[in-house]
Amino acid sequence: MFLNFYFLVYAIYIIVVYAASRLLKKRVDEEYKGLLEWLTITSIIFPVVGLLFSLIIYPLSRKTSDKNLIDYDEYLEFDVTSYEVLREEARDSIEVLPISMSIESENDQVTKAFITKHLEYLEKSQGMYLKRAIKNSQSELSHYASTTLTLLKDRHQKKIRFIQQSLPKQSLDYYRQLSKAYLAYWNSDLLDIQDEKQVLTFHRELLLEMVQLFPEEEQGHRDLGEVYKRLKVDFTELQTFYKQCINLFPHSVEFYESLIVLLVNHEQWPEAKRYMKKVQDQQMISQSSESFQKVVDFLWSQ
Repeated sequence: MFLNFYFLVYAIYIIVVYAASRLLKKRVDEEYKGLLEWLTITSIIFPVVGLLFSLIIYPLSRKTSDKNLIDYDEYLEFDVTSYEVLREEARDSIEVLPISMSIESENDQVTKAFITKHLEYLEKSQGMYLKRAIKNSQSELSHYASTTLTLLKDRHQKKIRFIQQSLPKQSLDYYRQLSKAYLAYWNSDLLDIQDEKQVLTFHRELLLEMVQLFPEEEQGHRDLGEVYKRLKVDFTELQTFYKQCINLFPHSVEFYESLIVLLVNHEQWPEAKRYMKKVQDQQMISQSSESFQKVVDFLWSQ
């Protein structure tokens, strides 16, 4: 009688455990289903003790598993520091150093690398930094900068000679290309005062020929104005030149702009206002440079 009762209770126990297992299995993730099946079998084979064991082990196993998954995810996302990459970045960081720091650095390699990698930039407008490097107390670095300066000057000179020898003299393209080459040369800061004045003189003579042969070529007059300003011709001569340009090119705002700035700098206010009115009447202000428009807003729009 007792044995029959035991088997009945055991059968009910199995049914309850199995039903609970099936119900729970539908709610757990796939990764825990194997564990749940194993604990179910343990609970059935070892009644009560197995169930208590399962009730303790299952929550602990889930907690440990979640921790392992987090660790594994962190492992997958972990970025190992590459010191070789950092070294390469450190070498390339020369590029982000301020120019003056690169040129005047006590590290020869930094300065040499900067000069080598930025030849084109130095050639265009930053010869002053090479001149600064030439004054460096380290003779090797000074010689290196001096050699580079000579190399860049030679490039400009070769370009000028190439244009002179390859294009038909007194052709419009000859004057355009040669003027552009001269402009780049004396605007590069590679020249000392004496050499710059000589190049500017050559350029001025070229442009005087150009505007005489091609009086309707606006660019020639623009370049001549830049040369005059660089040579610091006197106020009267430069004022006369820009007025002539305005008469030749009445719809070109650049000459009005240059003349008005010149007049303002010399405090010739009535004359400056007279030409400013012409610009306003012809509605050309929007065509002028941004810096000029700010001057106009400050002086005449109040």
